[in-house]
Formats: sequence, structure tokens, C-alpha cells
Amino acid sequence: MSAKLRIFTGFQNMNKKFPRHILQTLITLVFIVSLIGSQAFGQSKMPDWGFVQFLIDQENYGQVLEALDHSSTPTVSSSDSASFYRGWALYNLKELSRSTTAFREVSLSSSLHIRSGLFGSWNLAYQKDVKTADLWLSSLHASTPDEMALVKFETLGIRLLERDLPGYEKIRDDVPSTYYAWGKALEKLDVYAGQIRTDKQKSPALAGALSAVVPGLGKIYTGQTGSGVSAFLICGALGALSVENGMRDGWSHWSTLVFSGLFALFYAGNIYGSMISAKEVRDYHHEDMDQHILLDMHLPLREFYR
Repeated sequence: MSAKLRIFTGFQNMNKKFPRHILQTLITLVFIVSLIGSQAFGQSKMPDWGFVQFLIDQENYGQVLEALDHSSTPTVSSSDSASFYRGWALYNLKELSRSTTAFREVSLSSSLHIRSGLFGSWNLAYQKDVKTADLWLSSLHASTPDEMALVKFETLGIRLLERDLPGYEKIRDDVPSTYYAWGKALEKLDVYAGQIRTDKQKSPALAGALSAVVPGLGKIYTGQTGSGVSAFLICGALGALSVENGMRDGWSHWSTLVFSGLFALFYAGNIYGSMISAKEVRDYHHEDMDQHILLDMHLPLREFYR
């Protein structure tokens, strides 16, 4: 065991005796000293993987990146490990784009390749690049039954994000229902599939048409009853004033033209607003569903690799 690793193993034992913030300070001091020492002697050596893993266990992801930046990886194996740990640190720092780039650098021959691909594809799906995430998943050839099941599970989630229900049903029976890593996540995916199947999305065109027939009706269709009633009353009042002024003062009178112009403006705005409302409701519902799907894709990954 290296001297550095012995020190940090000692820190792990100290964790029971000292507050976390004191332990973090000690770790940082030793880390800085080790970096200064290696730079002073012009050293650029292989990472101490036990030390890197210890930093990850302590959630010191910034120091993981620094340790990797000040190390060399002359072999394929060490390069794969460095790419994975870099990707893992960036993933936990929520720098998903850089994390994905690092995960991609893990070679096919590495034992970390499948894990990198699973988390990298989830990163892409979260960033709404679902097509690329799907291609990455389809390229993964897991060597163990557990990881094969996990790849298929993640693919189920991708099918739901794509709203591809036939594709979901095609592979659903290939995913074992009683698997410890799923928890209730698989059941939830089935629920989401049912909701997508039966859900009738609000149509902007229909909302606009309804408001063209009866002002405000499109807003009520999208669930905004108050706004719909307000639009009906405003358009109704302006329309009535226009007719009243036209019949009393003539259709070319300035007051009639003013009220008619206001009526036309609010009537057109009522149609356009109803279409926008329908689109916003549809997009919100779509985004909310996506977030639930992504969460239930994510939890089994963390459970399996914890």
C-alpha cells in the first residue's frame, strides 16, 4: 500500500472521531502538498487509484479532476480508468456535456465500458439528445446478464422519451420484472406507457378554432377557465359597443371605428392566445413526463453501481 493511500486510509478511520469539515481540511492540505511535491520534482506519474477512489468516496470531485490533471496515463488500462473517473466526477458535478465526452473515451476493451456507456447515454437523454443516447445504448454489448438487463431497461426509458410505444412493447418482455435494481421503477415505466397511450394532447389548432367560434372557448379547452371567461366578456363587450355605435352613429363614425378596431384586436389576440396556451400546456405536460421518465431511468443505475 502506498504512503499516500495509508494516510488516507487513516483519515477514513478518523472520520468517526472528527467532524467532516475538519477531515475535509486535512484531506485538502495533504492533497495540495502532494501536488506541490510532484511539481517541484518534475514528476508526472500514474494516478494513485486508491487515492482517487477515496476522494470520490468523500465526494471531493474537484480534487479528483485535479489529481487526474496532474497525472500521466501511459497504458490503455490507466487511460480508460482516468477517463471513467473524470466522467464520473464531472457527472456528479452536473457538468453532463464534459462528463459524456470523458465517458466516450473509455475503450471497448475496458471493464468500465458498459458502465460508462450507460451513464453517458443517460447524460445525453437528460440533455434531450435522445437519438444519440439510443444509438450509444444499442452499441453496448454487455457481457453479464445483469448489465444486459440494465441496458434493456434504459432502452425502455428511451422508447418512452421518443413516445415510441410499439418499440416499448416490443422489448418490454425482455426486461425481467423482478430485479432488485429496478425497485418500483419498471412499474412506473409501465404506468407512463399507459398514460402516453391514453393521453389526448391539447391541440393548438383546435384551441384556436374554438376561440374563433366562441371567444375564450379555446382557453377553457386548455384548462384556463378564468382566462376564457375574461376573453369572452371583453370580446363580447367590445363587439356590443361596436354594433351599438354603428347603428347609432353610423359605421364610418370614428367611435365605431375605434371600438371595431379594439374588438378585432382582442378577437385576434384571443385566438392566438388560445393556440399559445394549448402549446404551453402540451409542452409542460411533455416535459413533466420526460422528467419522471429520466428519474426512473436514473435510479436503477445508481442502485446497481453504488
